Amino acid sequence: MRPRARIVRGMLLLVALAGAAAGGWAWWMRAGRPADAIAQGRAAFERGDWDDAARLARQRLKAEPQDPEALRLLARTSFHQGRNDLALALFERLGDAALQPEDRYFLGLALARGGKTQSAIRVWEGGADEQTRTPGTLVELIRGYFRRDDLDRAAQAAESLLRRAGWESQALALLGMIALELNDPGRAADYWLRSQQSRSTSADASLRLEVPPRDLARALLRVGRVQEAVDQLRKVLADGPDPEASWLMGRAHLQRKDWSAARADLEAARKYRDANPMARDPGPYVGSASCAPCHPGEHRTQQASRHSRTFFREADLARLELPDSPIRDPFDAAVVHTLARGKDGLVHQKTTAGGKVFEAVVQYAFGSGDRGLTPVGRDANGRAYELRLSDYPESHGDRSSGRPVARWDVTSGHPRTPGKPEEFLGQPLTEDLIRRCVFCHVTDIKGAVDRTGPCGMDHGIGCERCHGPGGNHLLAVEGKLVELDPAIARPNHASGEPIVRLCAECHSPRGIKIARDDPAAPRFQGTTLTWSRCYTESQNALDCTTCHDPHRNASTSKPDYEARCLECHSPADRAKSAAKPTAGRSPTRGPATQLDAKRTVCPVNPSTGCIDCHMPAVSGVVPHSTFTDHYIRIHRD
Repeated sequence: MRPRARIVRGMLLLVALAGAAAGGWAWWMRAGRPADAIAQGRAAFERGDWDDAARLARQRLKAEPQDPEALRLLARTSFHQGRNDLALALFERLGDAALQPEDRYFLGLALARGGKTQSAIRVWEGGADEQTRTPGTLVELIRGYFRRDDLDRAAQAAESLLRRAGWESQALALLGMIALELNDPGRAADYWLRSQQSRSTSADASLRLEVPPRDLARALLRVGRVQEAVDQLRKVLADGPDPEASWLMGRAHLQRKDWSAARADLEAARKYRDANPMARDPGPYVGSASCAPCHPGEHRTQQASRHSRTFFREADLARLELPDSPIRDPFDAAVVHTLARGKDGLVHQKTTAGGKVFEAVVQYAFGSGDRGLTPVGRDANGRAYELRLSDYPESHGDRSSGRPVARWDVTSGHPRTPGKPEEFLGQPLTEDLIRRCVFCHVTDIKGAVDRTGPCGMDHGIGCERCHGPGGNHLLAVEGKLVELDPAIARPNHASGEPIVRLCAECHSPRGIKIARDDPAAPRFQGTTLTWSRCYTESQNALDCTTCHDPHRNASTSKPDYEARCLECHSPADRAKSAAKPTAGRSPTRGPATQLDAKRTVCPVNPSTGCIDCHMPAVSGVVPHSTFTDHYIRIHRD
């Protein structure tokens, strides 16, 4: 071959090799380099460089728009950048089946950030069991369950977190929070002390949980563990003056009966006490009977009210008048209910449905017994039911269905035709649902359920439900410190929102929002009152005790209530009303009469008819019951 030909041939070979190299480079850029970009993006994500992580994820998505690793990286990064909608859209593109446990954690946070708490909980619950959920997911699940008052599930998730290495401190802090909500301050304090002693800590600062020493001191004082409480308070006071810590330290000295030290601390905390009259005192319960010697009038009227008899145990039901013959179900004549006392002296309900017999023994009954009493029972396997039939002694109310209204009738909220034969016995209840029922019918939920302590055998709401535990108050009386600080919550020194919030604990729906046009709304006076202009424009002067004495049954006299309305809405009475106390309210508080500029006088009837027009009675919300609509307004219809 000629030298020239060899040169040309060599040059062609070089061109070919160069082309091959170029093709290889292009292939490497397409296949190898993007994979390296994802690795680099993950590294950027781990060090918190969200912008770089997002840039590298987008680089990969330009070549492969559906690359799951790039979508995952960009979705997580977008959440950290605060781009919530983009994060949600990217997780949706990724698809539920491709979500990893960490993805579920971030997706749930994005949903919660957007106000979709229940959707967030479902995401955290899905796609994994307790063992494979991330610790962060468990923490958020516990918080979510706690916010919706699902304490059983919260406790189960916290126990799972406790088994994760390095997460003991967080789990114990959360278990303490749950125990305190269950009104078990001693157990809460034990969990929190263990949490303080544990050295485990989350690497994620947002998930680190510190137990405030003041909260721990409160729990310790409630069970009389004074020295441990003092140790916690000294940590706070070592950093400088703290009125709340001084107030709590005063309680510690009360419990030690060190009157001079208690006086000094209470003097230092006077401003805190005056600014927080509704604060529940961190002391033990003493029972309503302890209030009688000093407050005989209030005790007598309160104990005669329906509030004081809202919870019945098995033994209390001995006087319950049972039907003398079987009852056919009001909505299915083929179903028969029998209520009778067994040989054990307890009330049994037997229900025959679908050819089978279902039985439960009544454990509790809720209600005052005047308008209604709803039994809760357990079957032989321990399953709890809100029983199908309730006792309605007054036998009045909704007759719109056209059927006879019997004394024993279907419990409010039960379906006409249950989906399963056994549910004719009653609606199944979780332990959390039972707890929620008990909560609104007793003073001390733990004492009522365990039958322990001074409140353990109360039959309903007692003095300490609104005034808080009275143990420190009795000590303040003994130490002659009551004038300085009575050491008990004083609702009569508060007004407006704090009072309504206290009443709303039981007179509002728990854990749900109710719409203004919901037919059931009149049942929840603690919510509906707050929708009223009378409340919103009262500058925190109007509340439940403006019209109701909390120690007595609600009056049935319309003129009495109209007199309250006219204190603000009658020109002739405005001057007189300034010095007139309202029902159940200390004269030092005064009525809601400081809003002359905003008051209006009714143009239809300025002297009477206020209640019928603006707060009408509503029936049909709950069978056999009528509710006054506390959403005070002009009813256009």
